[in-house]
Order: sequence, then C-alpha cells, then structure tokens
Amino acid sequence: MGESSLWVAVVPPRAYVRVRGRGSFQVGPALKQFVASAMHQGCRTLIIDMEECSGMDSTFMGVMAGAALRLRKNECPGEVLVVNLDSKNVSLLETLGMANVVQMMPSPLSDDQRRRLGLPPADESAMNRLETDNHDRDTAARTMLKAHRDLIRLDPENQPRFENVMTYLQAELRRKGAAESIEGEE
Repeated sequence: MGESSLWVAVVPPRAYVRVRGRGSFQVGPALKQFVASAMHQGCRTLIIDMEECSGMDSTFMGVMAGAALRLRKNECPGEVLVVNLDSKNVSLLETLGMANVVQMMPSPLSDDQRRRLGLPPADESAMNRLETDNHDRDTAARTMLKAHRDLIRLDPENQPRFENVMTYLQAELRRKGAAESIEGEE
C-alpha cells in the first residue's frame, strides 16, 4: 500500500484522522501531537477511519490508547471511535485490550452511519495531510515509551508483551540523557 500517511480535520467537538497505509511508530508522534492540539481546541470525540489502514503496530495502538485514556479523564469526558475496521485490525485492537477504551465499528459503514458521524468526504478534500516525518529520534523514542506504558496501564497483561521494548527504550533514552522527559508525562 505504499507510503503511510495521516489525513486530519478538526470540526469541534470532533476530530478526524484517516489512516492510509500502516499505522506505525513512524506516524505515532504526529498522531499524538494532533490529538493534543485537537483536544486543546475543544474536541471531545476522536474518530479514526481505518478503511485504508493495512495494519498497526503497538506504538500506534498505544498512542490511540493514550488518547482514549486522556479523553476519559477530562473534566468533559470524550471518546475514541475507530471506524471502518477490517477483521485483522479488530483482532489487533482486541488482543491489547483496546475494546475497553475505544468504540470499534467494523467496515463497511453505511451511508447513514457516515452522515451521523460527520465523516469528511473520502477524497480528502475537507482534510489536511499531517506532516509525519518531522520528529527527531528522541521524540519518537519518548512517544514509543509512553505508548507502551499506556497499553500496560490499559491492560496489565500487556506487561510481558512489551517488557523488552520498554527496557530497550528506557536504556536508549537514559543513554541520551532524555529519560527524565518521559517520567511523569501524561
């Protein structure tokens, strides 16, 4: 499916993300930054359209989990809806316990469901391509570490799955003197 990209739109109280290609650690920092900005603009519903998503890694799912956890604990609680999921992506999300914090809507959505959700047109005319390759290695490592911590917070059974990657990322950030920037980050 070629290069991965994220297409976004903010129409408070909703924010939209369309994933093209693979949802991965490479686009994770941009997604995290977009979600924070959208929440600051008053968005309480994040809709992630996965119709053109070929798969996801744990970092991408962890960023989604972090967004859902933040939206739930806000003084004006919100939600994350993941729409147009194929069976493979549903299985990935369920394996990590994501069904506990996101609403999943398998594909295909009906025209009525698309209208009710206010999904932007499929041709991206109402969306902007999010810049995903302007993050340095330390930002990417901090995002990966936070994403995996959120997955463990979501479901403690994820701890053994991600123990090695967490140890590696923590050591890498300590080696570079950047570990303190992740401690206590929400």
